[in-house]
Amino acid sequence: MENISMAAEETLRCREIIDGLAGLQDISRNFYYDETNNYRKFHFKSGRLNIEDAGEFLLGGIVVDQGRSIDISQLKNEIRLDKSANELKFKHVAKGGLSDILKSRKIRTILEFLKSEYIDIHFQRVDSFYWGIVDIVESIDLPRDLILLHLDIKDCLYCALASDIEKVVSMLYVYNYPDIDTSKIRRFYEEISSIVRAAHDGNGYIREALLYVLEIGSNQGEAVFIQAEERSVLVDDYSGFYRDRILTFPASNHFIDTEEEVKTSLDQIGNSFKGIALSNYRFVHSHESDGIQLSDVVIGLVSKIVNFCNQRTESELISFRRNLGSSECRILDLVEELITRSDNRCRAYFHNVIPLSHMGIYGSLFQKLR
Repeated sequence: MENISMAAEETLRCREIIDGLAGLQDISRNFYYDETNNYRKFHFKSGRLNIEDAGEFLLGGIVVDQGRSIDISQLKNEIRLDKSANELKFKHVAKGGLSDILKSRKIRTILEFLKSEYIDIHFQRVDSFYWGIVDIVESIDLPRDLILLHLDIKDCLYCALASDIEKVVSMLYVYNYPDIDTSKIRRFYEEISSIVRAAHDGNGYIREALLYVLEIGSNQGEAVFIQAEERSVLVDDYSGFYRDRILTFPASNHFIDTEEEVKTSLDQIGNSFKGIALSNYRFVHSHESDGIQLSDVVIGLVSKIVNFCNQRTESELISFRRNLGSSECRILDLVEELITRSDNRCRAYFHNVIPLSHMGIYGSLFQKLR
């Protein structure tokens, strides 16, 4: 093992200062995980992203009290899982677009099982492009009066750059982002400012604040987080998001669907709490864990909902909901109830690394119509 270790104390301190979350080190539960949209490495070459129209990386699943076993044998019988399937997966219970998925009786039965058995859910959402470009702002020393607006400012940057990704990626490629030469920092921030000015949508005050921040960046002479990094790479790997969960809940057990690259990374860097190495995670083959199988269904469904919402306006989502039947609405209501109950149990069950404008977008889909 390399002589490096990530301490849980640092993560817990950030959660308390930034999110107002305290006492996470005392939570002792069993977390089960599955994932979707792990692109291994999110990068660009010759001005093009390796994954176009990338969906959000989602990591999560279910949470139960320690010592509680999960048995879904009866649930499998109830949904009449195909005998040829040796485990429960999202693809076995629903297929197609969101409209088709919401018609699935099997999905509804599984959600009702989670609700009646008092099984919580948890997940982490990551927008890979947002994660890759947010260091443009993170590298700037924000004035004190703008610190509270940092999420709005980053969201404004994201919206501007995402409005013409092909052009932006070509520009990033020219500057060897995120390994920008010091002599080109001023010009880089000036080009980013031009892109922001050309994007007229959004809050004018926030846009002016972003332009002011970018002007500060152009005069700093360095940009620590977008220099001396691997060129053309926006996300070098996704293991850090697994590590975040392990460090956020150091007294809990974390059962993760086998991912050899992630396991290697976690083992090499190491994790500790109060000076003691953490061994609170284990990689398990999904067919050996009912908890991971349920997590596969949860993350598959949440991913479909999130990606559907990210591609639509609020009015389009309201119209979509209005045209659903009672059975389809019941599935959405169950998802909303599970999220609300889990969030009330612990807000740290949910962690977002996404633009501010994407935070509550699915609220329009969950909103009950009168």
